[in-house]
Amino acid sequence: MVSCEHSSPNWFRLTFEVSLLTVAVVGNVLVILSVGLVKVLRKPKNYLLLSLAIADLLIGIFVLPSKIVLTETCKVWNSKTLSCGIITPLQGEQGGNL
Repeated sequence: MVSCEHSSPNWFRLTFEVSLLTVAVVGNVLVILSVGLVKVLRKPKNYLLLSLAIADLLIGIFVLPSKIVLTETCKVWNSKTLSCGIITPLQGEQGGNL
């Protein structure tokens, strides 16, 4: 059973976080496509940019959505619950011991 303290969502924060998530995913996809498809951009210095874009895209796909859901649905999480024990360490935060 998941234990958390529910509260009403902060619509301004939720809108900001979702728009930031959208910009991050779309922007990184554009960087990956441009380095991958444009031959002139295939240089060693752009491979660092490509790897950073891939890492940032993975953060945007896996971590940010769960962070938004957890932040907006539950304000206080019990660290003994399964969902908190799995998601919190993946996000690099303290806690989350099972």
